[in-house]
Amino acid sequence: MENNRFNKNMISAKTAIFGLAMSLWIMSVYLSNSYYAIDYAYWPILGIKYISLSLFVLQIFLFSRYFTIKNLIGYVLLFIAVILAAAKSGTLLSSSTIVLMCLVLLCGKDLEFRSICKCILWNEVIWMIIIITSAKIGIITEYISIYEHRERNCLGATFPGFLPISFINIMFCCFYVYLYNKESIKKHWYIIIALIAVNAYFYNAADVRQTFYITIVAIILLLLINLFGDVVLKFKLVQVILIALFPLLCCVTYIMSYRFRWDDPIMWLINNVFSGRLQYNNVALKKYGLHLLGAKVTYNTGTVTNNYSDYFYIDSGYVETGIRYGIILLVVLICIYMMILKKAIDNREYVLIVWIVLLAIYNMFNNMMFSVTTNSSIFAIWGLLNMREDKRIKKI
Repeated sequence: MENNRFNKNMISAKTAIFGLAMSLWIMSVYLSNSYYAIDYAYWPILGIKYISLSLFVLQIFLFSRYFTIKNLIGYVLLFIAVILAAAKSGTLLSSSTIVLMCLVLLCGKDLEFRSICKCILWNEVIWMIIIITSAKIGIITEYISIYEHRERNCLGATFPGFLPISFINIMFCCFYVYLYNKESIKKHWYIIIALIAVNAYFYNAADVRQTFYITIVAIILLLLINLFGDVVLKFKLVQVILIALFPLLCCVTYIMSYRFRWDDPIMWLINNVFSGRLQYNNVALKKYGLHLLGAKVTYNTGTVTNNYSDYFYIDSGYVETGIRYGIILLVVLICIYMMILKKAIDNREYVLIVWIVLLAIYNMFNNMMFSVTTNSSIFAIWGLLNMREDKRIKKI
């Protein structure tokens, strides 16, 4: 009885530290991608980020059941090896990002996935409202980007796509927390109406088409899979196709990007559908190539010091991850998402199925491969690993 109470207290304390650290992390991400970082000072935001990381490290030290001095030395040596290899290849910034994301992901172990989604959901909603409101009342700049004769309101962010892309993660977290089965959908039907309204608002303001379409498709699939999911998922072929989506669409994206030519009318048409992404993927692949540990990539997104006519950015999640972070991380991430999708299919977790399937499609257009604030589904990997651990214990 006392042991159970102690374990519950430990889990509560761990959840509290994780919640605080994640709240500060999301705060730093939103502020650093808003005009607060430009109109005011950036160093307070950096300080918030360091405090958040310190709390994540504290959580690992205090609550890891497997933490020993030997493990600590191993982690330090691995960290040094990654940094040295990155410094040698010129990818220090990318590799440090990998280390930070791995740290945040590691802290989500042993925590309930639904609790993590709820924490991220409400923190992102709060900061999204703060940034948009600040821009509308004049506290920060409300920058309007003009690209190809299209006015795109950044709504206080530094680029038009930041808030709409973040909204996708909010939507899926909302699905997982409040709309996870037929009964919950009937009970919280008004949330779907609100999501449609917010999606329309972002489309009208920021004109981010892929985000608008993927949101509509997500809501439709959520409703359909709750009606016909059991029937459709009985077929092994359907399961195999869904699990193979990530590697399949990754290969399709690379093949189209490599083969892109302006004189090919079909490729020209596909490039228009991709909003010009194929041409930039093609330039990136020819200029930087693919490496095991990635390469240092220089972007031009039309800032004050750069000419907007020379715009260059890799939007595709598959291509950017492969070029910036390397083939190894790309393969590891694809395997992780395939494992999560397999678990979701086996357990008939419909929200997670829709989430991962649309994530596989959306990564052809934008990068949501390796960021907990734009794609929280990666935390679901711990549920799979914990489930396997429970099975091993039962066998013993």
